[in-house]
Amino acid sequence: MEKKLTIRDIAKLSGVSASTVSRVLDDSDRISAETKKSVLEVVNQYGYKPQAAARNLARQKTSAIGIIIPQNDMNIYSSSFFQEALHGVSNSLSQNGYDVLISSGNPTELDAIKRLISTSRIDGIILLRSVVNDASIQYLTESKFPFVLIGTCLENPDVYSVDNDNQRAAYDIAYHMYMTGKRKMAIIGGTKSSVFIQKRLEGYEKLLVEKGLPINQDYIKLENASEDYGYQSMLELLKSPSRPDSVLVMDDSICVGVMKAINESGVKIPEEIAVACFNESSFTKYSRPALTTISLNFYDLGYCAAKTLLSVLNNEPIQKGCRYVDHLLTIRESTVSN
Repeated sequence: MEKKLTIRDIAKLSGVSASTVSRVLDDSDRISAETKKSVLEVVNQYGYKPQAAARNLARQKTSAIGIIIPQNDMNIYSSSFFQEALHGVSNSLSQNGYDVLISSGNPTELDAIKRLISTSRIDGIILLRSVVNDASIQYLTESKFPFVLIGTCLENPDVYSVDNDNQRAAYDIAYHMYMTGKRKMAIIGGTKSSVFIQKRLEGYEKLLVEKGLPINQDYIKLENASEDYGYQSMLELLKSPSRPDSVLVMDDSICVGVMKAINESGVKIPEEIAVACFNESSFTKYSRPALTTISLNFYDLGYCAAKTLLSVLNNEPIQKGCRYVDHLLTIRESTVSN
């Protein structure tokens, strides 16, 4: 049987390196017309058919992008954010010949990143969220390893990132509450170490300040992102002598606990307390009453993040900093009386 030529064989016959042959086959503008001509003559003469794996090896590419799941946030697997954003990432990458490699951040996200980079298993990384003074972002920036953040980096505005305008989104919900006559607004879910929670808190407080309403620290419950925390926090607020007349919940999963607490207490929605939350899901649409939501277009976040990373990997001209994906306020029965 006749031996199949490899990319290294073509390189030897052409008198160039394997990486040069790979660039010629990719029609790179970094290779001179004369070199391209001589290499392609050899390719055509021997009827060489390039294999993707061999070409990737020659140019030290894996055609895989890493996504790291934070070890302390394993609930993310069942979240609408992860499922929809991953769908967007996968579609964008598969259209361009890339696969997704998902790794658990064990013991930490930074450890997983270092492990993947050291073993040369990925060409780039997509980070799913950022925290204040994010060690992963700092390491990737200093290492000059290609990455894109879904979120916002407070410390370095030049980081390639894709996000919603979370401050504006929270402001829009709070403004809607205000226009329906609500003056005692609470906010539940998430932790202040998360940048997107910080931004939403800023939007909520901005509306209160603009309308001359007090910022009641007892109404701000931002210590945890679990369904149980939503339940317990809502029970505390309902038992308060100064019970809020509305609540903004940071996630639809947290809102499951919030709604359970309200229903068990026999409080009427929206007459006695209005409820709105971030993220659109089957729960928010089919809850009774149906919930007013801010949809953050998670699919678009993932798709745009992957597209941005591909541009970085292909050395295409692309502006640094954050690109914003639009949000959508959908008003339903939980904030508007019939």
